[in-house]
Amino acid sequence: MKKLLALLMLLSLPVGAVELHDVEMNKLNIEKAVRCQTSTPALEVVQSVVVQPGELVLWPVGGDTLPAFNVDKFEASQMPLDAVLQELVAEAGIKVCSDDGVFPNIAVKGLEGSLQDVVWEIARLGDAFVRYDAVEKTLHVARQATFEVHMPAGRLGMYAIIDALRGAKVFDMKPDWSENVLYLNLNSDTYAITQNLLDTIRQRPQLLVWDVKFYRLSPEIADWEPIVKQFGAKRVNSSLNGLAGRLLISDHQKKGWTMVQDLEKRGSVTPVCEGIAVMPANFDVLFSLGLCSDGQGRDLVMNLKGEVYDTDKMQTKFSVSTKQGEITAFDAIYDIDDTLDVIDLPNTIFGPTAAQVEYFITIKPRLVRLMIRE
Repeated sequence: MKKLLALLMLLSLPVGAVELHDVEMNKLNIEKAVRCQTSTPALEVVQSVVVQPGELVLWPVGGDTLPAFNVDKFEASQMPLDAVLQELVAEAGIKVCSDDGVFPNIAVKGLEGSLQDVVWEIARLGDAFVRYDAVEKTLHVARQATFEVHMPAGRLGMYAIIDALRGAKVFDMKPDWSENVLYLNLNSDTYAITQNLLDTIRQRPQLLVWDVKFYRLSPEIADWEPIVKQFGAKRVNSSLNGLAGRLLISDHQKKGWTMVQDLEKRGSVTPVCEGIAVMPANFDVLFSLGLCSDGQGRDLVMNLKGEVYDTDKMQTKFSVSTKQGEITAFDAIYDIDDTLDVIDLPNTIFGPTAAQVEYFITIKPRLVRLMIRE
């Protein structure tokens, strides 16, 4: 009970108050510890994961079940939401308490079903949530409430929901990485966004995973022509120009070979950051790649939207940005076993600098298919 009360107190704070400590010289962020390492060679390109009953479902945190009464054709004229609820539950000896102000007027007609379901339906008509205290026999009405979502696919499921909600401007959440549970403080609007995301995943049960690595290259690695030739005949499937740099899409016919291995023979290749982005099908995603950097790349952000079609054919629109603005953007179509490399990114990415360097991104896609058990 104490753990639940502490969690509810934490989630009732403003968004900024629940963010983990993050200052220039002292950074503590649990998410960084769990998602900032990629291990593509050890992972299958296509995985299948079972979604158990109760996963990918919004569950309210706290509160008791209302008495098991049936409601028969309940009606109420235009009056404040909390007054309508009070009229409904008065016979059960329950008191209605408004937690955060005045609610809109509503009218209902002919509602039937269990008391629990009817109370919930009326609350949603007024863009509110309810929580019942059985000991006090009090029904609390509020404009926001705390929910939990249990995730499948281990941490990949957590990344998918977190990144997609951030892309939809929903930030008031607290992940429990040990239990793969996400706690969210939701109002009427963010509840609808979150429910739509979960419904979308259930309708199109697949996640597109990107293992992303961002590098800084030394000046001697400047001529990409011989490097691309090193791929060999029919290794580079396509090349796309972006706002800056180019995107190379290549297959991996040669086991264990990567472009990075070849670059390291020609000069210094310094990792800046690496991390894992996960995209539910056709949903905008915001991935803070800079979360995974301790230095220059701390403000790197990727916006992504992925689609899967023709079995293992992918299409992804993505951009890379910093506080200076958008660096580059691409709309790529590729096979699931391809590798994407962004080359020719200039040294001005992070503002004026005297260092004559270049930046390089390598992306390895994977696919997670969800098998939903009801």
